Amino acid sequence: MPIVFTCGSCAAKFKVDEKMAGKKVRCPKCKTIGQIPSPQIEADLLPDPEPEPQIDYQVKAKDDDDFWSQTAGTALPSSPNPFQSPAATGGSGGKKKRSVTPASQRVLIPGMVLLTLVVLRVVAEIGLVILLISAGKFNVVGGGIGGLLGLACIYYTFTGLLSFVRLDDSGSAQTGLVLSMLPCGTSVLCVLAIPFAIWGLIQMNDPQIKSSFHS
Repeated sequence: MPIVFTCGSCAAKFKVDEKMAGKKVRCPKCKTIGQIPSPQIEADLLPDPEPEPQIDYQVKAKDDDDFWSQTAGTALPSSPNPFQSPAATGGSGGKKKRSVTPASQRVLIPGMVLLTLVVLRVVAEIGLVILLISAGKFNVVGGGIGGLLGLACIYYTFTGLLSFVRLDDSGSAQTGLVLSMLPCGTSVLCVLAIPFAIWGLIQMNDPQIKSSFHS
């Protein structure tokens, strides 16, 4: 049964476990150290109960407890710190966001493959012209007109693909992708260029890549 202990300094009353009989405790109210009497001595010393309510501080102790390991009753809940960063919780808030690949890296593979095919077409055209000239079969008029038209197609194809890789101008990039699928852009290599050009056109419709173009 609990022992009703009266502080000798402030006359405050509080209940303690009977296992604490004979031990020293600190008064929760005035902080005065006093010794808890045994139940029989306390019963002899206590006067008749008064009508005023008794204060129950719910002081608890373990079997092997001493003075310095006294613990009071249930502590008040600590108020939340408004400056503390919120802890990670489960659900959608605790999930890690997937990393988004930059637009420049997404257009790099199809753009570089198509640029390589255009360069190969130019090398093949130069080699063919040299071969025809050395054999004396080069037609200056027809070859000159065809060469100018071919250079124009190569120019627009190459600059358009550069705009696609650098994300400069969306209109020029789309023109370069379309021309790379045609023989006027990559000659006989257009068969190899078609899947990469379609890949590039699909990527240009992506909102992330579309918004990354400078113009």
